[in-house]
Amino acid sequence: MKLVRAAGGIVWRVEQGKPRIAVVYRPRRGDWSLPKGKLDGGESWKDGARREIAEETGCEVRLGRYAGAKLHLDRPQPKLTLYWHARLLREGPLPSQDEVDEVAWLSRREALDRLDHASDRRLLLWALGDDARAGAWDGRRARVAPEALSSLVVVDSRKAAEALPDVLGMIARAVTSAASGSEARRA
Repeated sequence: MKLVRAAGGIVWRVEQGKPRIAVVYRPRRGDWSLPKGKLDGGESWKDGARREIAEETGCEVRLGRYAGAKLHLDRPQPKLTLYWHARLLREGPLPSQDEVDEVAWLSRREALDRLDHASDRRLLLWALGDDARAGAWDGRRARVAPEALSSLVVVDSRKAAEALPDVLGMIARAVTSAASGSEARRA
């Protein structure tokens, strides 16, 4: 079974002394999301996160600590997306492309209200250290290798029982290498 690998970030900047989080609008999907995307062949998790953030926001960032993960089991091939906290270094124009057409810099509460997917809201709450509220979004929560994986948001828990045994090893290796700073190219 092949695992689709993706990466992204919770991008931060300070505006008038207050932290703001970047969320992106994807017109083809009609949703607000955290910046992320699939890794290119041979690309490391962190390199992919930096590239995807730049492609979707126009921002150059410095990745900080590991923020969490989402596992999508609602598709033919499972998809694992790893996230990092990312501090804005330079903000450039939004690249010309059809995937994202707007970046909004929002407070924590505004970001939680604007994000369209419960899995993005749970991930953001977990990353902000609000585990109790993250688990309350819909009660679906899983932990794998707790010392390496700070959070794993399972998007379709009905399929988790059948798919998780096949992808658990891949997830544990990927998250352990990414969270520890190792730049292993393949999970």
